[in-house]
Amino acid sequence: MVARDSSEGVDLKTISSQTGELPLVSEPRFSEPDPAPSAAQTPETDEGVFGLKDTEPELEAYLKGPARNPRRRKRRFTWILSGLLLSAAGVLAYWYISTPQQASVGAAPARPVIPAVVGLGFLEPSSTIIKVGAPGSPDGSRIKELKVQEGDEVEAGEVLAVLDTQDRLAAQLEASKADVALKQLMLQRQKLEIAYTIEARRAALERARASLESASAEYDRQKALLDRRYGTPSNVEKKKMEMLTADATVRETVAGLARIQATVNADDGAESRLIDVALSEQELAAAQAAVKVAMAELDQSVIRAPFNGRVIELYVRTGERIGSDGLLEIGATNEMRAVVEVYETDIGRVRLGQRVTIRARALGGSVTGTVERIGAAIKRQSVVNNDPATATDARVAEVFVALDEDTSRKVANLSRLQVEAVFEK
Repeated sequence: MVARDSSEGVDLKTISSQTGELPLVSEPRFSEPDPAPSAAQTPETDEGVFGLKDTEPELEAYLKGPARNPRRRKRRFTWILSGLLLSAAGVLAYWYISTPQQASVGAAPARPVIPAVVGLGFLEPSSTIIKVGAPGSPDGSRIKELKVQEGDEVEAGEVLAVLDTQDRLAAQLEASKADVALKQLMLQRQKLEIAYTIEARRAALERARASLESASAEYDRQKALLDRRYGTPSNVEKKKMEMLTADATVRETVAGLARIQATVNADDGAESRLIDVALSEQELAAAQAAVKVAMAELDQSVIRAPFNGRVIELYVRTGERIGSDGLLEIGATNEMRAVVEVYETDIGRVRLGQRVTIRARALGGSVTGTVERIGAAIKRQSVVNNDPATATDARVAEVFVALDEDTSRKVANLSRLQVEAVFEK
């Protein structure tokens, strides 16, 4: 009788005849026995090796069994090792297929991804934020009356505050106006006096000329009598002196009249004026100029808004002196913009009209704008984040981004808000 292990297809009788011992027959591992091998099949197949369950305890127990055929055990190890090598080869093949391969030498290189330009900045009115101070020299003046509060909308020329120098400057203005009135009266009197003096001098000249003619005629008569031996030399000398005196009086009167009637030509080509009148008119003009100076100083005691805008911050209250920071800050918040600092290495990728996305936590999202101007100079970075590792001495250029109309209304109360700007490619 030939016994065959149903799970391995091993001829137990052959093994018994070779070893002299009966091998241990393991229990069948399948519910149905294997069919008898046909003559065409190979006497010894490998189905028994692969038909076993691949569990390490059973394989080890089988290999340690009483069968002592070295050839057969070597072949089993060979098949097991071949199976492990095939499994490893399959794993390597799957990894090779699934892993992306590097491009070949002749293939075109991949195009590098260029990141978008990003910069930090802040919001401000389109007019920038202006510090309004006391005009001219305030001379340590105090605020007498404050007309506005923070957040108020103001118009150009509207009174913001009144200084305590207003009363003193108003008095100086009145004094200058009074001086102008005095100069006007003095000019009128000067004109009247000149007219009277001219008439008087003309009358005196006529009298002097009449006296000169009389003295000259008497001198000629006495001289003729002396030639006829009817006169005396003393009388002739006397009449001569009277004639010379009358002639001197005429010359003196003519000179006085000429001085009063002297004129001065105006530089603007106007009608010539008497020099005394011109002098009085210049004094009047100086007084009128003093009035204008007093009016300007009085106007400087009132601080007015330079343009339409909103009061952003007050530095001084009623009764306080105006310091170096001025009175207040004002800006045209109806049109807002973002001032973004872009690194000098990225400024070449920024262009006019480029769309920009502005982000900040206070905005609750993002807003958009357009590049309207690029700064003409490189300067040191002034806007930095809270990261201590961030460089604070970087070189940047300022880019001015105009915000949309709806966005300007949304951020009108957020001047100096730090934002992050992302420039579209």
